[in-house]
Amino acid sequence: MTRRNLYWAGAMILACALGLYFRTYELRESWSDRWGDANRRAKAMVEKSLCNQMIQVLQKNFPDMDSATRLRLVGEQVQRIIKEEPAKYEETVHKALAQMGFNKPPIVSRHYLLEADPYYYYYLTQKVNEIGKLGSVVKHDKFFNPNRVAPKGVWSFVTWHPYGGYYLFRFLRMLKPQCDMMSVLCYYPLILMMVVVLCFFTVCVALKKGIFASFLGCVTLVLSPVAIQRGAFGWYDTDPYNYIFPLLILSSLIVGCHEKKRALVFGIAGGILTAVYSFFWVGWPFIVCLIVLGGVSASMMSHFFKMRGPEYALKYTLFYILSALLGLLCFMTPIGLYQSLLSVWKDLPMFTNPKYDVWPNIFITVGETRSISFQKLIFLTGNYLSYGMAAFGVIGAGVFYIIKKSSQDFSQWLVLVIVSVPLFILPFHTERFSLLFVMPLSVFTVFGAELMRDMLQTLMAKVPFVKAVVTRWLSMLVIILWIIPAQLVFAHGVVMGLHPIMDDAWYDTLQQIRQKTPEDSIVYSWWPPGHFITSVARRRVLVDGASQHLPECYWIARFFVATEENEALGILRMLRAGGNDALDYLLREGYDFDDAMSMIIRVIKLDRDEAAKNMAEVEPVLPETIREKLLPLTHGQTTPGPSYIMLYYEMIEKSLGISYIGKWNFRKAKTQREKQQTKGMWERLTSGKEGYIQNLTDLSDGFYKCTPEAGQIKEENGIRYYKNGLQVDFKTMDAQIFMPEKGIRGGRPLSFFYMDGDELKEVSKPGNLINASALQYEQDGKFMSVIADRALLKSILFRLYYLRGKSLNCFQPVIIKKNESDQSYFYVFRVDWSGLEKAPTRSR
Repeated sequence: MTRRNLYWAGAMILACALGLYFRTYELRESWSDRWGDANRRAKAMVEKSLCNQMIQVLQKNFPDMDSATRLRLVGEQVQRIIKEEPAKYEETVHKALAQMGFNKPPIVSRHYLLEADPYYYYYLTQKVNEIGKLGSVVKHDKFFNPNRVAPKGVWSFVTWHPYGGYYLFRFLRMLKPQCDMMSVLCYYPLILMMVVVLCFFTVCVALKKGIFASFLGCVTLVLSPVAIQRGAFGWYDTDPYNYIFPLLILSSLIVGCHEKKRALVFGIAGGILTAVYSFFWVGWPFIVCLIVLGGVSASMMSHFFKMRGPEYALKYTLFYILSALLGLLCFMTPIGLYQSLLSVWKDLPMFTNPKYDVWPNIFITVGETRSISFQKLIFLTGNYLSYGMAAFGVIGAGVFYIIKKSSQDFSQWLVLVIVSVPLFILPFHTERFSLLFVMPLSVFTVFGAELMRDMLQTLMAKVPFVKAVVTRWLSMLVIILWIIPAQLVFAHGVVMGLHPIMDDAWYDTLQQIRQKTPEDSIVYSWWPPGHFITSVARRRVLVDGASQHLPECYWIARFFVATEENEALGILRMLRAGGNDALDYLLREGYDFDDAMSMIIRVIKLDRDEAAKNMAEVEPVLPETIREKLLPLTHGQTTPGPSYIMLYYEMIEKSLGISYIGKWNFRKAKTQREKQQTKGMWERLTSGKEGYIQNLTDLSDGFYKCTPEAGQIKEENGIRYYKNGLQVDFKTMDAQIFMPEKGIRGGRPLSFFYMDGDELKEVSKPGNLINASALQYEQDGKFMSVIADRALLKSILFRLYYLRGKSLNCFQPVIIKKNESDQSYFYVFRVDWSGLEKAPTRSR
């Protein structure tokens, strides 16, 4: 191996080492330790802020006081404040921690995967380990997944990512037979990161860039905040492939445009890589468009501007398209290819420019699907200094190649610029696509670093008595100081905020679900833990992180905010029978959407006989043939199978959003869609996602508000005093609310709820009424209270979580698990279908 090759190998090893170091904090330092360190820093910040404020006051009032006395008085006063107002002090510290990206540390005894999406691939890897493939039924590049969108199941595109995790698991299992699959899969993204480094250096070699500049560009890539977030230890997702394959395909484009023989070989290689890429990301057609755009642009430059370099770009592009098409047809089959292209065509507007629909699209409200500002893009993908170097590469390199009249270098540069423009624009529509923009940012950092080094060397060479070797090392040192320190600081900040969202309480609850529920059960919850339930509890779910856009999300939200048990049970019964099939059937039969929806909501509250009678007597009257087909879809053929409700505290925290979806106004949504359809195409495109989200706020009948639960402060003279300002005379059940900070200095709630045995009672008394209601309940032997909208306190969600299902006929608690990290609870309730006929007469 030559010395130069050793240098290349060393640069790659160093880049891998940096990437691994910042992705493996979890292995060297527990989240609790990091939280403790952050807690100490937050306290220091708060105390320093207090000191500075007091010093300013003393300097203003006592300018002649000496500094030693001033500091002593300030220190004593700060300690007095901390001692006398501990609650306020801790609250300020917690706010500082929140600004630093820290919450209370989860309790973890093992390595968990980061975020929810990796658990989907964890489930698929388990299936590969158990049956050798992703699903029992595979057809036309799709496999059937019975655990999602229950009870119907769903067809999903085949992905090869779980097979990579499976083979790693099998290999390590040979070395350590007792190793756990989830723990092994945590290491998989680290392997992919090292492959990313190799692929990036492949691009640099194709561009004929130097080792030093290539290393700096690679560091910009592997230490990019978004790359770390989506490739750290535990991130068992497909994001790293969005670097691996595009970088390799880009390398084939760069090399294949310059030589006749290479155009054929690298065109075929690029096409095959694209075909393989389709099994790792459903958005693969976007990369095809970019490569074809680059190849056609290079060919036009060669033909019209007589540029040397890309003479064989057209040949490369033709072979690329042909081999990609043949590869896709072989791997996917023609039907599979058609379905994949159709899926991209249908799903892309959800990310870039969503269309109005009568159904609420929760998917568009997820953080990573929102549009972002240029400043946020900078801090997601790098920092001001890395952007400065990349900008220098874009502008400076282009000017330099024009001055030098280097047509081959200029053509490469121009093709990269053309390919990069769409990658730069997309993040402004969808935050998730910032992941792709890191690639051109890093490549142009290579251009900028190499050009700046040459310029600095030229300038330093003019200094007398300075040797060439000194100028070379000094110029490299300047550029290193420009790029590396900021990358390290930002990388450290990003990693300090990474931690698994699952902890021991979550895991134990899911394990209990698996042990205490029948295998054919369906577990109903809000969408975020869907992949948790399918992968760890191994039970079916209705909604998850990939089905927020489906109508079933509306129905489950409506279930949770329902105030009548018969309506809630009716919704569950319909979902258990076939999801949204009942409404879909009426729409296929030609019924108006509003009429069909009103009928569904009306009949699901009734038992089967009453529902059939209602359909035959209440307008619009349904013919007997339609009634016979509709009833099994709303009420099922037999008694519904085993069903369970899972609740966790974040659902209470996000009850505002759940109530917003549950109170969706379909007439408003329908009107808004009709208005949108009257607009011109350009107006619809330019209105963008922000306008869509802003208009969504007007399409619901509002949302329910609540304050966090509060414990009892004291009890004296027959009155209980709560931290949220509620005061309850527990003899007369007369309640008052005092919130001076909100201008409420006394008044009765609209209604006051409390438990009398197993019965929920509501008291309303005249007086100075406040537009809120209150609930008093007992938890672990202590009295607690909640202030919220009346309907929310009556909702199934609150009555299950706070009252543990008391006063309800059909929900029996089977699992109660306390999370010691934040003192919240997990609840799992069994749906007792035998009480279904009683529910209509017991509704409140």
